Amino acid sequence: MEGESWFRLKRRGSSLILIASQDNEVTRHLNNVFASAHFHPYPESEVVGKKVQSAVVSLVFTLAKSSISAAASSKIVEKLMPFYAGTLSSDDKAIVDLFQRAELVAGGSISAAFRHWNSSLDQSPIEATRAGSLAVLQPGYVRRSWLRVCASTRTQFPKEHADITYDPHFLLSFFAHTIAEDEFKAQDWINMLDSGVLGIAIAALASTAPSVRGTARSALATALVKLQVRRSSSRLLLSLTGTRSQPLSFREKDEIILVLTHARNCIFSQAGEPIPAVIALFLANCIAIMGTPESALYPAFSRFLLQRPVLDQRDVPMFYLLFYSTSEEPVDDHRWLLKFLAEGLVRTQVRRSPLTGKDCKLTTHA
Repeated sequence: MEGESWFRLKRRGSSLILIASQDNEVTRHLNNVFASAHFHPYPESEVVGKKVQSAVVSLVFTLAKSSISAAASSKIVEKLMPFYAGTLSSDDKAIVDLFQRAELVAGGSISAAFRHWNSSLDQSPIEATRAGSLAVLQPGYVRRSWLRVCASTRTQFPKEHADITYDPHFLLSFFAHTIAEDEFKAQDWINMLDSGVLGIAIAALASTAPSVRGTARSALATALVKLQVRRSSSRLLLSLTGTRSQPLSFREKDEIILVLTHARNCIFSQAGEPIPAVIALFLANCIAIMGTPESALYPAFSRFLLQRPVLDQRDVPMFYLLFYSTSEEPVDDHRWLLKFLAEGLVRTQVRRSPLTGKDCKLTTHA
């Protein structure tokens, strides 16, 4: 029996030595890859460079999955963060999955690493702040994330859009932490109008997930407080958010406050439940339109929002105003309305038929 126990201990010891040796080899190979001149993000315009990047990152994935502990000790999160674009692409999902595995092994948190996220993979020179990262977001990617966050998980989306759509949950979380913890200058607010990132928090009010709606409500409340801050209330803001902001002055400020106030009133009228997707998307679009007074749609939208303190959530906002438009270019109004209806009203959901017992597609109002 003693000999058998000794033999088992010896085998276990040999296994531990083998694992340690494998971890050391993985660490050595990972460090060699990280030190390579090819280990850096390439801009989308460099087709050959993007292929090299894909091959290098794939090699890192393979090595890291063979030993997560070695990957964690090699600072895999810090090394791969510049490659994370924040989209729903398969590569970005794989990076997040690897980060989460490394987090479990290391016992720490990856949230600190995401504080330094830069949405510009070509590492273009921007201000080294989270507000600077929000400034270089691609508006088209952001707008597609609106549709993802306000629709149910059963909604069907084109697969090819994953690479050009920001992950709405990551983007909402990044925006919420930034708006709560950082001080925003007037130019930062203007940049957010250009990118449409304020719209992600408004669209998230229609999410079916309570946690997502809670994050959105908190972010919008903080944004509204910071926009309305006066010198006399700067101390109050410091006690609420932990940041001290100076009174802001820029052209689009009152318009943003108007839209955010409507969003707040929608929340109150729904008692914390999801607001209709058509209302959430309408207000998200209002942020973009009201932030550009030179837009042909600005006068009609401005009058509509100023004429009512609360939106009727049982109706499609501005449907008749745009459908029977009397503007000089009614075609533009009709085009916008058609696109808005296509995005905000229709959901394709998979439901099981009570008659046949088979799954079928069902189109419903959002």
